[in-house]
Amino acid sequence: MNKNPKINYFVTAILFAMTLANAWGQQNFRFRHVGVEDGLSQGSIYSMHKDSRGFLWLGTEDGINRFDGDNIQVYLSGSTGESTNVLGIAEDNLADLWIGSHRGVFYYPRKQNKFTRQPYLSPLANVSVHVFADSRKNIYFLSEIGLFLKKNNSIELITKEFTYKRTQFNNFLAETPDGDLWLVDADSGLLRYHTAAKKVTSYFSARKHNIYGAETKFNCIGMDKTGNMWLASKTALMKFDYLKNSVETYPHSGLNQHIPTDIEADLNGLLWMATEGSGIFVFDPAKKKWIQHLKHEDDITNSLKFNEIGMLHIDENNDIFVNTDPQGLDIITAIPSAFSFYTYGKNQEKNLSDYSVRGIAEDADSSIWIGTELGGINNLNLKTGKVTHYTTKDGLSGNTIRVILKDPKNKLWVASVNGLSTFIPEQQRFRPVALPTVAEITNMLAIDRDRLLLSTNKGLIILRTSDNYVESYSHQDLIAGYGTYWDEKAGTAYVSNRYRGVNLFTIKADGPPARISKFLEHFHVLQIYRQPHTPFIWACTDTGLVKWNMVEKKLVKNFRIADGLHHEYIYCLLPDSYGHFWLSTNRGITKFDPGTERFEFVKEIPPREYNSRSAMASGNGTLYFGSTSGMDVITPKMQTIQNNHVGIQLTDFTYDQMPETDSLYIGERTRLQLPYSSNSFTLKFTATDFRSGGINRFRYLLKGYDKDTIYAGNTDQVRYARLPAGSYEFLLQASDLGGNWVSPVRKLMIVILPPFWQTWWFIATAILLAAGFIYTLVKAYLHSRLTAQRLESERQIFLEKERSRIARDMNDSLGSELFGLKLLGQVALSQNQTEGAENYLHKIVSISKSISEKISEVIWLTDANQDNVESLWSYILKNALIYLKPSGIHYYFEALPVKNNFLISGERRHEILNFCKQLFFELTNLQATEEIEVQFKIAGDHLLTSVKNTDLTQLDPSLLGNLTKLKGSKSLKNGSTDIQIPLRN
Repeated sequence: MNKNPKINYFVTAILFAMTLANAWGQQNFRFRHVGVEDGLSQGSIYSMHKDSRGFLWLGTEDGINRFDGDNIQVYLSGSTGESTNVLGIAEDNLADLWIGSHRGVFYYPRKQNKFTRQPYLSPLANVSVHVFADSRKNIYFLSEIGLFLKKNNSIELITKEFTYKRTQFNNFLAETPDGDLWLVDADSGLLRYHTAAKKVTSYFSARKHNIYGAETKFNCIGMDKTGNMWLASKTALMKFDYLKNSVETYPHSGLNQHIPTDIEADLNGLLWMATEGSGIFVFDPAKKKWIQHLKHEDDITNSLKFNEIGMLHIDENNDIFVNTDPQGLDIITAIPSAFSFYTYGKNQEKNLSDYSVRGIAEDADSSIWIGTELGGINNLNLKTGKVTHYTTKDGLSGNTIRVILKDPKNKLWVASVNGLSTFIPEQQRFRPVALPTVAEITNMLAIDRDRLLLSTNKGLIILRTSDNYVESYSHQDLIAGYGTYWDEKAGTAYVSNRYRGVNLFTIKADGPPARISKFLEHFHVLQIYRQPHTPFIWACTDTGLVKWNMVEKKLVKNFRIADGLHHEYIYCLLPDSYGHFWLSTNRGITKFDPGTERFEFVKEIPPREYNSRSAMASGNGTLYFGSTSGMDVITPKMQTIQNNHVGIQLTDFTYDQMPETDSLYIGERTRLQLPYSSNSFTLKFTATDFRSGGINRFRYLLKGYDKDTIYAGNTDQVRYARLPAGSYEFLLQASDLGGNWVSPVRKLMIVILPPFWQTWWFIATAILLAAGFIYTLVKAYLHSRLTAQRLESERQIFLEKERSRIARDMNDSLGSELFGLKLLGQVALSQNQTEGAENYLHKIVSISKSISEKISEVIWLTDANQDNVESLWSYILKNALIYLKPSGIHYYFEALPVKNNFLISGERRHEILNFCKQLFFELTNLQATEEIEVQFKIAGDHLLTSVKNTDLTQLDPSLLGNLTKLKGSKSLKNGSTDIQIPLRN
């Protein structure tokens, strides 16, 4: 069952259509009731007005109600402390509303969506006022003190002879084509206000200046579409030609009991006359006779709710809105002649014996056999309209029917939950048929003129019809479903397996059926239809309509809600002569065009719940569908297009954060501008459609945001969250009950203002600040670069000076050594003895070696590329090799750490290297008792030298002084002297 509350509400309201017996030769109607339980503020409605927006306004004795066909909004009710007895509703040329009451006049400006008082109407504040508008939308106020005309923001008393009496209801005023106003006088006769001459005359009264007619008491007045005036009294309906002063009278016996209350003309020219207790009488002016009587029927849900009618209103769809006082509102919709309905009723000769229809068949004389859930079999004679009932008293095996079949010999077979029966026409009785097992017969097929295939929940039975002999009983493992089909040409039977697809059997002249294949194994198949001249099988399932290609043995398509279906649980399929498929579903009937693959909900029939195996196409093309409510009869060739005037309106706009903006009603806006803080909102809407019962479908698109049209189904609101700033256009449309997109497109421009950080002034300010900041950064960067270049230049200059000083010092040392070398050479030349010369030559070699080392050292010190740890480390190691190794002193250099990428100036390298040389020289001159060990390593930015097995206090004090100059330190630990020298100044 569908759990949609709107659909359930609609189904309950219009569950049954009128039986053919009550409307034989007349127009059929569908009734829908709306009462206090549905939201009406009160059940006595004496004013109705359908406005230019499509809303129906219902004025009651307690407030006014705005009705869109689904939702009701209440104003001026006791629930809000403003209880108002409404006495007339009128709409001016600005589409604003004016409401009369026993407490004066209320004004409804649409853009504010609320009722207010107007100060200039204060003279009418404490009197009873009936409000109405003429054809030019001039607003009149008929009060206890006279007739007033609204002129801009003031009122003018135009006559005191027209007055409102509190005993009068709202059907006592009319306007003739010449613009004159006519009033049914509370005492007797008519009063006419000549708008051109501005005077009042009387008719049918005892007044002194009565123009025409004997004194007559009228109860209501109405005008037809051709401008004729109609008057109703307690005895008759009267047509009054006020131009010729002539009268035609049409009495009706029903008026003797209850007085008439209203007269309205429909779009077909028929007159509808409401009464105070006899329901509604319909009069045909063209035929000059009464043609129909609509009233409440106790045993028929589809009838007037109550016979006491307060007033009528007929809209542009020719739907009749009726106040069944005090029960609320009845909506009467004409059902086209292509559709009729049969259901249960107390009149057994004209109605079915039960609501739920479970099987349908047509016999040779075109009578329709209708099986029911609890009432046995019904035979409908279409010529006479008479229904004959058959039950177990007439030989049926049971009153709960499941399947009805007419075989090729026109013999009728009926399967019930208790077995199988066949009809004996001569006896007008049924005769039971014995079967080999007690089983539920799920369907029956005539496989030839003499044999039936019975599918059951316990297998397949072949029955010979001539003598009721069972030829075979096989496939006991098969739990047959409801879908069966006989392919006479191929000699094959299609039998659905409950919830397990379809089995294909071959059936020969003798022997049991042979199963040859399966298909659609994942579907619960309820009916099978083989489309003529095509390879396609169509299956009705609980998950939509399935199209299967028997030649290619593949699924072509599974049609579901997304493809346009209105409900996916499909019971039966009937083709018509136009090639369309009619599908009965769990909620109504849908028509399908297999060529265009378009679905259309059959809006003329309420969305009932239908039954499986309960559909039949008669010989003349009429379609019959059985439901849980009765039987629908459809004649496709008589179907005409029934237009629905459906409107679309915005009803509410709510924000996550309410903006400080004007309070204009969203329903009257075409443009909405919101601050960025209100960019999350919910928009609600409705379709003004009084036939669909609120199950219209909606589609919308927010241009600039949605990528494609959104099909929302019955959901009547949409939420957008955190919309980016920008301009959008919201487009909205509603469908009618048939799913046709017939409403105009409602448009709303929505502008989301940018946040302050996206405004031009903020962006401009940000650009200026950013430019200033960038300028400051660039300036600071350039200044830092210049400063760094200056410092680097100064450092280079300093280094060059330092290198120059070192070079001078080295040059002085080299100069003295070269001078000594020169002297040694002269002395060696002056020596005569070879031995003496050789000694001097050795000294010359030693000095030359020293000079070479110093020259290499000068080059090393002055090379900027050597200002690093690795270079200093290698020179210390080289000097250790020169000084320590020959003296037998053990030394060890640890591996350099990975991270040693800091610079050491040439001066610092020179100072450290000189200290190391001095240390090595001192160590070689020591007289140690044990072997001296020296260890070198780099720790951070320090050179660590550990000396073991010697007392450094014996060293030359100048060495310790140089250590101090280097900002180094010395410590004694575990017999080892540790010296730390920072590598950088």
